[in-house]
Amino acid sequence: MKLWEQPRLALVRHTLSADAVRILTLIAEGFENGDIAKEFGTSPQVIKNSIRQLYDYLGASNRAHAVAVCYQRGILRVEPIPAGEVCARCPLAPPGELNKV
Repeated sequence: MKLWEQPRLALVRHTLSADAVRILTLIAEGFENGDIAKEFGTSPQVIKNSIRQLYDYLGASNRAHAVAVCYQRGILRVEPIPAGEVCARCPLAPPGELNKV
């Protein structure tokens, strides 16, 4: 990262709305547009348009790139799953054992 880019990166982090950060979080968790639309009570097309605007804003070319940029800029953070819990979307979790301690 170049020094002259740092103030701009900090500005980006603080100017994203809570909804934008939530959309990016859901993308990072692997949710598809239809699932995100249900979360927000809107149509998949509205979410698709919002994601395109986020790509432009972040300078990203796709979902993976947008998520990577967000982690690099501190917009998203990795938070460990507490011991004994299983992520609901984990492919390794046995059926019926999701989120059980």
